[in-house]
Amino acid sequence: MSKKQDRKSTEIYADGMGFVVLLGGMIRANLIKFIPDEANPEKPKIEVDYNLIMSPQAFMQMTGVVNDFMQKLKDSGMIVSKEKKKEE
Repeated sequence: MSKKQDRKSTEIYADGMGFVVLLGGMIRANLIKFIPDEANPEKPKIEVDYNLIMSPQAFMQMTGVVNDFMQKLKDSGMIVSKEKKKEE
């Protein structure tokens, strides 16, 4: 199997996105994971696990896809917007 095929099969899990910045003409975003903290179990530590680097055009395309999916989740009732929570 070639290296290219290996990369296509890789899945990355992230607990969230940390810092996002435009640097050198590229969007750079930290994908973070939560690490349990024995000293403070209620507040896990945050660790940068991966860096996502893409062109501004690719970032805009990605956010469009994410926004469309977010709307589907809202429409299905799986998530509730902050505005709706305030109304309740």
